[in-house]
Amino acid sequence: MLLHAGVADRRMWNAQVDALVSRRTVVRCDLPGYGGTPVEPGAAGCDAEDVLALLDELGVEGFALVGASYGGYVALQVTSAVPDRVERLVLLDAAADLIEPDESLREVWRQEQSLVEIGDLAGATDLMVDTWLGPDADDDHRALLRDMQRRAFDLQVAAGDEGANRDLPVDLARITASVTVVVGHHDLSFFRATARVLADGFPHADLVELAWAGHLPSLERPAETARGGHGPGMNLWPRRGSRLLVSLLLGPGLARLGPGARSVALIAAAHVDRVALIWPARAGRRQGQERLKKGLLNSKQRCPPGSITAVDRVSEDS
Repeated sequence: MLLHAGVADRRMWNAQVDALVSRRTVVRCDLPGYGGTPVEPGAAGCDAEDVLALLDELGVEGFALVGASYGGYVALQVTSAVPDRVERLVLLDAAADLIEPDESLREVWRQEQSLVEIGDLAGATDLMVDTWLGPDADDDHRALLRDMQRRAFDLQVAAGDEGANRDLPVDLARITASVTVVVGHHDLSFFRATARVLADGFPHADLVELAWAGHLPSLERPAETARGGHGPGMNLWPRRGSRLLVSLLLGPGLARLGPGARSVALIAAAHVDRVALIWPARAGRRQGQERLKKGLLNSKQRCPPGSITAVDRVSEDS
């Protein structure tokens, strides 16, 4: 189960799906307010509950879970809610409500909010692309992120500001799965610090720093991220021998799916900047100090739980 970042949608996992599908069933979706899942004006909901409702609808019991940015925050909620169902957890530059946002992150929120409020969605989109992609991203993936982010802005601005996104509680002590926390060396300091706090907070966790990566490694070096960090030039500094996507999801302890098995790799596209934790297009629009701290995580407009409408379920035979 892959949960995309808040500035993206399910397309951010294209290369990873191709790498995983020979060994696992892969499901990816657009959370409400992203890609192919529009939002209803004024509706409230919970992204983690939407993901759980989707898994239940698909008949998925056990699954490996990967979350990028805001998708990592949703993954933490899901894993805290159903720890016995999550076999392995991989967090890529994940957001989490564990430390205070620093000034560099708040400045990104302020700039984004200002551009959205004056109707300059093109400028806000450019800001997100420049902020969240590292130096190795090529023109095609910059264009893809620009398209995904602009789609999210269009959907969320059209939905208005009245809705609210509710979180499920996160309790690291409840999470029993093996955890790998991955962070890019070129990411903002808030996410690098969050990665260290997360890795220290789990009973069993590895910390990996990608020397070349910014905030979205799956769009910066897609093939290497898909292979699990074994490609040329991928310098990892694991705290205790970490592995990435394919090697993480398919390593010891997770057998290849057999006939009728229900273990699934679900790739849900959450938004790195909003529902994908990196600043919802509406990030920072709430009143008071919490607007900057929580806007990034919670300000996306919502549909009722179970309202995910854009889903791909891919297996080797499909």
